[in-house]
Amino acid sequence: MELTTELVPKSPSSRRAILLVHAGFILTGIITTLLGPLLPTLAARWALDDMRSGYLFLSQFTGSFIGVILCGRLISVRGFRFCFVTGFVLIALGAACLGRGTWIIGLSSVFAYGAGIGFSAGTTNLWVSEVNPSRRASALSLVNCSWTLGAIASPLLVALGDQIRQLSLFVAAFATAAALLALAFAASTPDKGLPEPATIISGPSNLSLSRIVRDPFPLGLGLIFFLYIGAESSLSGWSATYAHRLQSSRNDAWALMPSFFWTGLLLGRLIVPGTLRLMSELRLLRAGLALAGIACCFVLGASRFSAIAGSCLIAGLGLAGVFPIAMSWLSEYCGFTNYQLAGVVLALGGLGGGVFPWLVGLTSDALGNLRAGLVVPLLCVILILCLCAFPALTLPVYRGAKQAVLQK
Repeated sequence: MELTTELVPKSPSSRRAILLVHAGFILTGIITTLLGPLLPTLAARWALDDMRSGYLFLSQFTGSFIGVILCGRLISVRGFRFCFVTGFVLIALGAACLGRGTWIIGLSSVFAYGAGIGFSAGTTNLWVSEVNPSRRASALSLVNCSWTLGAIASPLLVALGDQIRQLSLFVAAFATAAALLALAFAASTPDKGLPEPATIISGPSNLSLSRIVRDPFPLGLGLIFFLYIGAESSLSGWSATYAHRLQSSRNDAWALMPSFFWTGLLLGRLIVPGTLRLMSELRLLRAGLALAGIACCFVLGASRFSAIAGSCLIAGLGLAGVFPIAMSWLSEYCGFTNYQLAGVVLALGGLGGGVFPWLVGLTSDALGNLRAGLVVPLLCVILILCLCAFPALTLPVYRGAKQAVLQK
């Protein structure tokens, strides 16, 4: 099997490709988190209860699940550029139709841009992992800062659009930006950092579902992605609605609540590269998860806007290192040769992002209290911490990653 050792040449064109990827990931962050601050408005428009509102999250992340799986396959067949273009075309189509017509049309549009998110997020993370083989965790942490910037901006833009009564115009602007990014990626060429399939790998794919079942490492790592994206999506997706119900004043400050969570995530990802020079990835992961678990407990006990905002910020700070560290392990395990396996593992994360927010809504309806529903992300954090605290039982940890790579 032959493969290149350097996917991106050291040239101005490669730097332009990096800037384009970061710009695309900012928009992906905006679209991924758009549903949270929009949820009260959409629920009022379609007269949805919490359980039916949860179906919107399920639709988005089901699309993301399918998108990531297809992305893992198509990178090997068609290359990074094709997957980037496909992702942003789907985002453009879905965002353009969001909020128009019936609830069923809304579900369809959310599914479409969810699939685009799956393509964009999967392709971006795999691309960054492969072009930074010596510092994957740090590089992934930094590129995910771009995603987090978009996530922070999303509630702010929704609040601004709602205030000036031009929310539909803002959503249309997001769709236009996605279409322009699709055109920009389509105009890129292999020498601009987006290699064609022959540059990536020559040789058959070694994806095997039996391999995933037999090897506890990718299975355990998939579980970490499943639980992490579930916790992240539940906290960010429902925090605005939670604050809206507890807030006594009539202002729209509740719509900004997800921004506090994403701000914490951004600050955490900015300090992750430096922190990894002082401690191991596994130790950082455990400390962050413990902090996030404590913050989730404070969210449940909060009764004031300031307390919810502070708790969400700390929860984001604690969760900041989970995705980049887990992604670096996955990339090291799969290497250049198995994008399909990476796609399947990442797709589990997308599935968790749909299941757990829906479960929050289901629990809230069943018990008549959204606070009870928000126990769900706390349980997700606790389970990830257990996975990382007992590596002898579960194996999806740093030593397991290194051993798996050496045994390949």
